[in-house]
Amino acid sequence: MRQLSDEDLVKKLKSNNYSENDEAMNFLYSAMYRKITSYINKNSGSDQDADDIFQDSLIALYKSAKVNRLDEVNNIQAYFYSICRNLWLKALKKNQRTTALTDEYDTLGEEAIQVTTLLSDEKSTLLDRLLKGLGESCKNILVYYYYERLKMKEIMTLMNFSSEQVAKNKKSSCMKKLKETIAANPNLKELLT
Repeated sequence: MRQLSDEDLVKKLKSNNYSENDEAMNFLYSAMYRKITSYINKNSGSDQDADDIFQDSLIALYKSAKVNRLDEVNNIQAYFYSICRNLWLKALKKNQRTTALTDEYDTLGEEAIQVTTLLSDEKSTLLDRLLKGLGESCKNILVYYYYERLKMKEIMTLMNFSSEQVAKNKKSSCMKKLKETIAANPNLKELLT
């Protein structure tokens, strides 16, 4: 299957031509299915759960495309991954299942644990607004690093940074801006704790 750019994906999802819709969805399936299945399996889910979440996420992405919500999204695959992740977190909460922290969480610093904690269902909307306020680039790098747990080398490639050090510096700068925003607004701090 040929690689589709984000622009092509959005165009095909928005199209009234079903074969173009199918091409976009098949591309996402081939690019993302294993990653989503792995994430759900590592977080108290089964292959069947992954199938259900993947299908529900495809529908949500398709609907978002039809109402022009994807026009400003820079990375459709990361956006799709976020939809899957959020639907899985809602399913876990609904079924009152808890997720055991994996070793990957243990290796994260205090900042990462705080950011990961913020991603609970109740706080995700507020966090999303905060991250959007930092700008698309900061939002992406913080989500990639703290939530998707990507390595700096992967982030460097995804965001077209010239080196890993540039990516590290950008992440630190963005985290500092986020902390300053939260510290400057006592109401936000209270809501997020």
